[in-house]
Amino acid sequence: MVVRTDFAEKYPEVVVAYVKAIIEADAWVRKDPQGAAEKIAGWTGIDKEVVYMFLGPSGIMTVDPTIKAELVRDAGEDAKVLQRLDRMKEFDIGKWVNDSYVRKAFAETGLDYDKQAKSFDNYEVAGTDEFCRKPIAEPRKAGEIWVAGERISAYASAACTLAAYGDLKRKGKKINVTYLFDSARGIKLFADQAFFAVSGEGDKAAIEPFLLKKDAEAAAKKSGGKVVGFPEAVKAVGGA
Repeated sequence: MVVRTDFAEKYPEVVVAYVKAIIEADAWVRKDPQGAAEKIAGWTGIDKEVVYMFLGPSGIMTVDPTIKAELVRDAGEDAKVLQRLDRMKEFDIGKWVNDSYVRKAFAETGLDYDKQAKSFDNYEVAGTDEFCRKPIAEPRKAGEIWVAGERISAYASAACTLAAYGDLKRKGKKINVTYLFDSARGIKLFADQAFFAVSGEGDKAAIEPFLLKKDAEAAAKKSGGKVVGFPEAVKAVGGA
């Protein structure tokens, strides 16, 4: 959040109230990420599937308003790069950082600012995989399927997700999107845009999704498998 110094000093209660609203929004998104994605899509015009990928469980971003020391340092390094490129003049990132308003908002809502400021933890994909009938033990190896008009379902692994996708398609279900996680970086992906390192077939198929083809190629070489696209990966687990 960026606010003018003169405005913040004149209306500190407005700034604190705004931060409280962000805290409430974070709680709202975590409580009902699918509903939040649909609402945000209506307000902004951004596809709901994209909103969910960023703000849903194990998503790429959070609504955490704390000012983290690591991010401040990163911003300072970014500034140095821009200075070397003559894109900006001298810039002291420290003068721009003021967490007093955020701290006050946290104190007034009974939350521990220092604890949250030190944490990069996000809420994760969780629950039970009803297709493979087992708990989701490793969120960043799990998957999710958003069937049109239904609640998003979570799956314990990439293989289970792809097999469930094939089963849903055979039943005539319209699928909005399927999510998996990059095996190298742990970031959420659109499954139909991923590259897959596949070894074995059917129940014994090992499936590793990747954002980058070169990562999939490296994994396939290591496992003795091959690199395929989404349709072929679905076939590999008998989901065709």
